[in-house]
Amino acid sequence: MAIHNHSDSKFRANCKWLKLQPPSHFSIEKRFLVDSENKKYPPMFWRAIDKIEEIELINVPGDMLLCIHESILFIYQYIVDICKIDASEIGADILMGILIYVTVQANLVYPNTTLEIIKQFSTTEELVGGEIGYYLSTWEIAVRYITSITQQEFDR
Repeated sequence: MAIHNHSDSKFRANCKWLKLQPPSHFSIEKRFLVDSENKKYPPMFWRAIDKIEEIELINVPGDMLLCIHESILFIYQYIVDICKIDASEIGADILMGILIYVTVQANLVYPNTTLEIIKQFSTTEELVGGEIGYYLSTWEIAVRYITSITQQEFDR
């Protein structure tokens, strides 16, 4: 199993400047930015952020997968319950920007290494099957995007 020191370091460096960007820079539509209780960002996103942060506090790959799954479910729940959008309208184009934003806001230290652990020690059924496999792939895309993006590319 490879330890991703360089990519995790790049991820953390990119998160520092990405955290300063408003949600609109992540292609999150205004209709998803309900400002309840005069908070800067929607409270439901913080539930998703908290759940993603838990991924580095546990050691069992199956439980790590559940953190990813629950975080994305919190995003869906927020969109359906707070924004009053039908679940069938939530596609990857809506989900990806929010998931990237949530992942940036989480205080992750080694997400690339965590992904490697999940992929190395999970069953094939967990990795490629159904909803959890889809959510893992989606989160992996978000992590890889954050790791590889440059500020110049992001500002375009």
